[in-house]
Amino acid sequence: AYGEMIGAVFSQHPWGPKETVLIKVEDPDHALAKGVFEANAFKFNDEIYEFREPYDRNRLHVILSLDLAQSDKPNRSLRRTDGDYPIAWTRSHGQGRVFYCSLGHATSIFAEPKILEFWLRGIQFAAGDIDAVTAPSTQ
Repeated sequence: AYGEMIGAVFSQHPWGPKETVLIKVEDPDHALAKGVFEANAFKFNDEIYEFREPYDRNRLHVILSLDLAQSDKPNRSLRRTDGDYPIAWTRSHGQGRVFYCSLGHATSIFAEPKILEFWLRGIQFAAGDIDAVTAPSTQ
């Protein structure tokens, strides 16, 4: 039930907080990202998740994702064969709204104003205070 609501289930974390990854802002005009991220990508150190079913881009709107080619090598074998590593998304579920962001394992992230603003907007979106796109990224 939880995975269906969120839109994905944790599989593993191939990147730990010591690896540097490039995070792509896939939708810079999304209400949660607009004006928060000054570029379409940024480098970061944090634990990055790999997701399994029910994850499917056809069911959610990806805002942030991992740029696999521009990131440090993972510290364990990858299971996904499609190279799709979402980090944050929105989606509709029943009559509710879902905001998910996997960032937050490295304590340094809590001193990053752009991430704190992004999370705040995500909470406001889930609470119904901000309207934002939930249409799947593939549409």
